[in-house]
Amino acid sequence: MRKIKLITTLLLFFAALSITSCSDEPIDPSINLNTGGGSSTGDFWPTAINNEWVFKLNGNVQESMKIVSMNTLGNNTYYTFNKVSGSASGTQRIRKSNGDYYLKMEDVSTAGATTTGSETILLKDYLLVGGTWNDSYVQTTTYSGIPPIALNVSTVSTIIEKDATLSINGKTYNNVIKIKRIQTVSGISSPSSSTTSYYWFAKDVGPVKMTNEFNSQVTTQELFSYKLN
Repeated sequence: MRKIKLITTLLLFFAALSITSCSDEPIDPSINLNTGGGSSTGDFWPTAINNEWVFKLNGNVQESMKIVSMNTLGNNTYYTFNKVSGSASGTQRIRKSNGDYYLKMEDVSTAGATTTGSETILLKDYLLVGGTWNDSYVQTTTYSGIPPIALNVSTVSTIIEKDATLSINGKTYNNVIKIKRIQTVSGISSPSSSTTSYYWFAKDVGPVKMTNEFNSQVTTQELFSYKLN
């Protein structure tokens, strides 16, 4: 058995999932986003160059997540984050449109393999509690001498709480939106697998917490410090 790396968009916490399969498979994104947009209720991820967030991963302080540039791709403007040393994930960017927050990951090339990126809607800040949206795309990894293999990735996101209060590392955040995301991955030679994640966004602060549950393992990231410009 060999492993396929499914590069997932876990907020910008630079996380990656490993899916066990009987063969190596490639990934190419055909993106289907349930868009539309609405009237934004505030800024739940402030975007400006040099904005910076530092998180604790299971209690350990991590390298900072910092916006380092603003880039135009197609007709859209994205804010690009720094790459974390040793991370398996690719360049990640964010853009906002009418209360929709898009997270984009570029292709990743490592040790003779290329994995295609993706773009998903991470937050719809105008939806009421119980509101949902769906994302789906195909991710393909290509190895030298092996035909490309695709994985189907689908995500259902739900607003769990709004205007909540959350205390983290001695600081209280108000006007918090909590989201639940269930991501399901399937492929021809890979069994279906699901990951459940929870995200908390504080108004005028950005992401303040994320938990990820996969194969009975839970990781938690909480905001330690931040700087906005």
